[in-house]
Amino acid sequence: MPDKVRIDKWLWSVRIFKSRTLATDACKAGKVKIEGVAAKASQSIERGQVLQVSKDGFNLQYKVVDLIEKRVGAPLAQLCYENLTPEEELNKYNDWYIGKGGPERREKGAGRPTKRERRTMDRFKRASGSYMLDVGRSYQHPRPKPTPQRTGSNLPAPVRFPGSDRPCCPRRTGED
Repeated sequence: MPDKVRIDKWLWSVRIFKSRTLATDACKAGKVKIEGVAAKASQSIERGQVLQVSKDGFNLQYKVVDLIEKRVGAPLAQLCYENLTPEEELNKYNDWYIGKGGPERREKGAGRPTKRERRTMDRFKRASGSYMLDVGRSYQHPRPKPTPQRTGSNLPAPVRFPGSDRPCCPRRTGED
């Protein structure tokens, strides 16, 4: 086993990052530190060093137990480091996710939501507490202007078949 390994290669091989490119980019962005000092991707690490990795909003800490260069399976990879991340750091998003993961429920037979219902649901999901007061209120769509009703005096007389009371097409004159 080697005495020193590149940090980007080790982070990839122990499955902290999915690809070596992601590990390299994290090092370049200053999200990987060796004992508090920002690390370059080409920097070598040794056994016993403590790494701080900022990933997906979490500040993770690992102690290097074993050095490997090749990517291995997850059970073997976990033997190569000791997770020193505090429990409250790992659970800091749990309170935020409570109640947000479930799918929307609709009454049986209600069918798909209309466009208006979908927009209301979307607004409800992303809204602050102020919108929640307006959810129960129904939306009043502006009424169209009424069309003038035709009365008996301004209606055209229906055209009838000759010798019948049945009306026919208005284009026909009724004279045959």
